[in-house]
Amino acid sequence: MTGATFYGNQTHTAMKNAFRLLLLALLPLFFFSACKGGGDMKEPVAAVDALHPFEGVMRMTTTMPGTGSAAMTIHIGKEGILTETETTLAGLSGHMPVRVLSLNSAPDRIYMLNDAAKTYMEFDTAAVPAADSADAAVPFRDAVVEQLGTETVNGYRCSHIRISSIGSEEAVEMWLNPDLLGYFTYARMQASGRESVAALAAKLKAEGIDGFPVRTLHVRSGIVTDLVSVDRTVPDPAMFAIPAGYTKTEMPDMGKGVLSGENLEKMKEAAEQMQQQLMKR
Repeated sequence: MTGATFYGNQTHTAMKNAFRLLLLALLPLFFFSACKGGGDMKEPVAAVDALHPFEGVMRMTTTMPGTGSAAMTIHIGKEGILTETETTLAGLSGHMPVRVLSLNSAPDRIYMLNDAAKTYMEFDTAAVPAADSADAAVPFRDAVVEQLGTETVNGYRCSHIRISSIGSEEAVEMWLNPDLLGYFTYARMQASGRESVAALAAKLKAEGIDGFPVRTLHVRSGIVTDLVSVDRTVPDPAMFAIPAGYTKTEMPDMGKGVLSGENLEKMKEAAEQMQQQLMKR
């Protein structure tokens, strides 16, 4: 395998962790865009979050114990969201910079930009079926929400909640601040979770819970995502477009499950090519 130089003997494990970490690191992006679950959540971000308008830059970090970390910058404008993520992973040399674009004019599309190769992949979230339950992320379809009190986290006064599902060992804790963005803006997670996101958002709203997750903790894995800073500013509209000269490449078929062995091999090959291109820069 040509990528063995970069991945060593633990290629499959490293790439599985890399892809899972990437999904978790990009969680806020997928939540921000419109949801196909139903009701008002079909509208673009700007329409959904009229009560919590926001333009500017959010910076977040994700840490996965024993595996790696990611630093993420989210640019939010009227045109959409641009997320820039730089991931550092055990078993991989260097960093993995990724830019992902989500446009309000095309809420079911996500564009992953490869700046090194001047290419992009288009991801149709509406066409992806539910992932296997073992790899599905939060929030859960049958969510049990516990309110654990009020705490100050990362300088923000937050409502601390715990989300779990009956019969599952999975649980997630969130610290929500209502002054940044409402949870209904947090409308689409990853392609596999559209219906559960809508169900959870409705459940939280019915219980009077709203706000942006300043911290999110996956209890079983120990993965933590923290909001580091927020700057209200008007971004350059030109940021929210596929750069001129970029050519489209094919997105790996996710129909058999996001983390199936076949898809992991495709993701490995794509990551190897990107890694090699980045090393040449």
